[in-house]
Amino acid sequence: MLLLTPTFHILHCGSLQSELILLIEATKVIEELAWTSAKALAQSLGGHLVTITTKNEELAIERALDGIGNTYVFMGATDYEREGDWHWVTAEGFNYQNWASTQPDNAGGTEHFGQIYFIDNQIKGWNDLPNTGDFQYKLAYIIEFDYLWN
Repeated sequence: MLLLTPTFHILHCGSLQSELILLIEATKVIEELAWTSAKALAQSLGGHLVTITTKNEELAIERALDGIGNTYVFMGATDYEREGDWHWVTAEGFNYQNWASTQPDNAGGTEHFGQIYFIDNQIKGWNDLPNTGDFQYKLAYIIEFDYLWN
């Protein structure tokens, strides 16, 4: 994925074990932003697409995203391998979920990739999206780097 003018934000969200979070807003892209490309980039940098395993973690992410405007944010959730079997790209359990009403719905039979609705400076729930497409709002993704602060 080639970005002309990406915007990077370093966010610090964490609980007992802190994580360093990097938000990349893809405002101008040469190639259409794809969930699979975002996942590959995260892995190449030694991280992964963000996983949200607690409400507190989600609230910390919401506070950190304040001011980016209406955005669809890719996260590390997928059911690509088996429809309806949602899991994180890490080995973490998929116990905490915050799907928006009627989601996930696999519209068109191609929606297998998790996304956060960030609208009016609030997380409005999660949605499933296709890998790429023409979306209503700008796209971004969050890379999470597990890191213990000393």
